[in-house]
Amino acid sequence: MIDAELKALLTNPEALFTELRKDTTLEALKGRFVQGEKVKNFHTATLEDGTKIAFRFIDCIKFLLDVKMKKIYGRDSFLSYLEITVYPAGAKAFTKVFDVKQVVQGVSKPKAYEKHSVNLAKLVDIATKAGIDLTSQDSWSRTYVESYKDLR
Repeated sequence: MIDAELKALLTNPEALFTELRKDTTLEALKGRFVQGEKVKNFHTATLEDGTKIAFRFIDCIKFLLDVKMKKIYGRDSFLSYLEITVYPAGAKAFTKVFDVKQVVQGVSKPKAYEKHSVNLAKLVDIATKAGIDLTSQDSWSRTYVESYKDLR
């Protein structure tokens, strides 16, 4: 029944994304998500009509470096979010980003790591409800960036 309900919502992306975020829908899709072969961090469920729903869990950590290429503490940025892409059969795909949580400078480093861990735990909870296993490093789209900033 869930496939027919989701197919009916394909003409209204906002309603579809709202439905995909509900616990009941996630549990109905449980066990149908398959980790991508070429792109490991995409978890895709295929509906009866060929429509695909892809979840991608992103974890991004950015550090700023000074002129001596050393980390500037207190300027770290931690970003996590869920990206849902729907590929309707025979139509153009559409994407939406959810649960964007960012911890930026001005927060002490231990508190920043703690807040970031809480945000990641929320994403893991969503994945667990959908039957997606995020324990493997390949399951996440992880980005670590170090940027140079001239503070003179």
